[in-house]
Amino acid sequence: MPTASRLIAALLMAGTGIILALELRELRDSLRFYPFFIEFNALLGAVIGWKLVGARVGHGWARAAATGISGGFVTLILVVFGLAFREMLNRSFRKFYDHALEAILAAVKIGITDLLAISATAMILPVIMGAVLSGLGAEAAERRWR
Repeated sequence: MPTASRLIAALLMAGTGIILALELRELRDSLRFYPFFIEFNALLGAVIGWKLVGARVGHGWARAAATGISGGFVTLILVVFGLAFREMLNRSFRKFYDHALEAILAAVKIGITDLLAISATAMILPVIMGAVLSGLGAEAAERRWR
C-alpha cells in the first residue's frame, strides 16, 4: 500500500543511488560512457527505498537510521555486483574466459575490488549519510502522515 513514508524513502534512496553512481564514475573511467547509468542507479535506489526502507519504519529513530543504512548497503551491493556482472559479460563476449566458473569468479573478484576501492576512500561517507537520511526522512513522514 502506498504511504508517505515509502514515497519519501524512495525519493531519498534514489538520491543516494545518484550519489553512488557519480562516485562510481569517478572510480572507473569506463562508466563515463555507460548509457542510463545514473538513471538505473536512481531507479534501483527508489525500488529499494520503497520496498525495504519505507516498509520497515515506524519503530523509532534509531531503528529507522539502521534501516536506512541497510537499504544503502543493499543498494551499494546490487550496484557494484551488477557492474561486475556487466564487466564479466563484456569480457566473456571477447572470449576472455575458458569456463563459466572462471567467469563467475572473475565477476566476484571485480565486485570485491570495486567495493574495497570505495570503502578505502571517503567515497562511502556520502552514501552512508544519504542512507541514514532516507531512513530518518521516512520515519519523519511516518510520524507526520499516518
